[in-house]
Amino acid sequence: LIVLAGAYLIIDRTIKPDNTEAEDKRIELSKFDSEMVDELTVESTDGKFVFKKNGTEWELISGGNFKIDATNVNAIAVNAADLKAYKLIEENASSLEKYGLDNPYKITVKLSDGTETALEVGNMTPTKEAYYIKKKDSKSVYAVYASTGDLLVANKYELRNKYIFDVYSTDVIKFSLDRNGKRVFSTEKSKESGWMILEPIQGKTNLVRVSTILDSFVRSSVTEYVEENPQDLAKYGLDNPSYVIEAATDKEKIKLFLGKESDTEYAYYGRIDGSNEILSIDSSALSFIDIKAIEVCENLVYTPSIYDVSEVVVNIDGNTRTLKIESDSAKPEEDKFNIDGIDVVGKGDEAISAFRNYYRSLIGIIYEDIEILDQKPTGTPEITITYTMETAPGKMVVEFIPKDERNYYALRNGEYVGMVVKKKVFDEADGPRKNYEKLMEVLKK
Repeated sequence: LIVLAGAYLIIDRTIKPDNTEAEDKRIELSKFDSEMVDELTVESTDGKFVFKKNGTEWELISGGNFKIDATNVNAIAVNAADLKAYKLIEENASSLEKYGLDNPYKITVKLSDGTETALEVGNMTPTKEAYYIKKKDSKSVYAVYASTGDLLVANKYELRNKYIFDVYSTDVIKFSLDRNGKRVFSTEKSKESGWMILEPIQGKTNLVRVSTILDSFVRSSVTEYVEENPQDLAKYGLDNPSYVIEAATDKEKIKLFLGKESDTEYAYYGRIDGSNEILSIDSSALSFIDIKAIEVCENLVYTPSIYDVSEVVVNIDGNTRTLKIESDSAKPEEDKFNIDGIDVVGKGDEAISAFRNYYRSLIGIIYEDIEILDQKPTGTPEITITYTMETAPGKMVVEFIPKDERNYYALRNGEYVGMVVKKKVFDEADGPRKNYEKLMEVLKK
């Protein structure tokens, strides 16, 4: 043990870890406070791009008209602020061409105190482990590890923000989808009502489905910048777009046209309104474009809360049933329920539960199709449900007018908004007819 301990001490004192030795031998190429960076210029075969700091945000002030990837821009400035080479390749090189430094990628950083740092990056080494690099106005060529060089070198594609609509999905307040020249749906969010469908019918949205669509759309991204100022839009199916998507926040809006699917990648060709550039857009975030309108609707005909309703009159099968309701969510022990003059609460908990189930079946009637007509449907309602409420609109009359042997048109206060209801929903196990029968059986006990 004594011999082993002595050997360990000798080794520990004479041999430094590899990473420490490598760090000690690194050669400083640039050193400045990244917080003081005021301007960054990047020059490459893609062009010359000038970025300026506005407070803490980067802005493109020269070289193009596109949204930038601020993370990648900032990475260049931050990594240039403390840049070290691991090796001097050649001092006062006689030929820069063999290092790709005769036509280099250039980085120029200006600080708020007026000082400037300029670096030039060439090719990667034959082993692809490093980049050749030098300072401006110097012929000494150094090598920086590829992991460092990759953070300094960015083409135009990498400098651009590739998200189609770079916002939080929770900030979106308007969204619409057109398919083959026809509006599929449009929806809008307000502080008072939340998300509401405006077209093709008016009503509440399926909030889960709409949220999923918005989450997908704000993640949609460019896979390739295909062509600027195209002469032939038909080549991309954008002379007559298959889809049009519009979205907006309080501050931003976008209108995106989608054409053909790409033959070489899982993407659609697209163009943003106001731009003449053709993009290819990742299809995985656009799976919602073939959705049906009914899928984004909360497809319930009318759903007032029991706490807002004082009376419900149901005309069905030639009979009239009248429900009287006094219910307060804060005082359930004081609930008063009555049907056709029968005191439900006095019949006990089973009767109360059966009454609530019946009410839920009335407000749980779903529509399974949307059909827009030029004229309001006419005919005698087979079923009518009239709600009297303590809140607006005060009274709601829901009528079910036969469309054919299997379906009803549903009208609300005499207005038809496109809802088609299957007749069978009234006869399902938890539908209005069955739940009424169960309630009556309990009340007879």
